[in-house]
Formats: sequence, C-alpha cells, structure tokens
Amino acid sequence: MAQLQLPIFPEGSTSINQNIAFVKQDNTITYIYGSLPVFSHDVDDMKTFRMFTSQLYVNGSASQVEICRAFGVSKIT
Repeated sequence: MAQLQLPIFPEGSTSINQNIAFVKQDNTITYIYGSLPVFSHDVDDMKTFRMFTSQLYVNGSASQVEICRAFGVSKIT
C-alpha cells in the first residue's frame, strides 16, 4: 500500500491549498507541491504566472477560487 506524503511547506510560504504552496524570495516565486519545488518564475513575469496557475487549474491541482484567494486576483484577470 502506498504511503501518503504529508505536505511540508517552508517557513514564509503561502498555502494555495493543502498540497500546494508558493514562496516569494528576492525576485522569484517558487511553487511547492507536497515538499518538492516544482516550478519557479520571476515575480514580474505575468505570462508565466498565468500559464502555471492555469495548469494548476486544468490539471485539477487547485481550484480557481483557491488560486484567486492565494494571489489576490480576480477570475477575470
């Protein structure tokens, strides 16, 4: 039987949901799934931010509401 992995987020991270968080360090945003960093991009890179958060939604990893709450954006932006 597979063992579940507990999410272990680093100090200073912001939780998107119980499995995904992000941390902003210097000019980089790094996304963490469980305890592993999975993607990072520059803070000012809006195209990459939209691409990755869209992937989170399309893949079922996060809902639109969770993404909107975590980043303080609206669904229409």
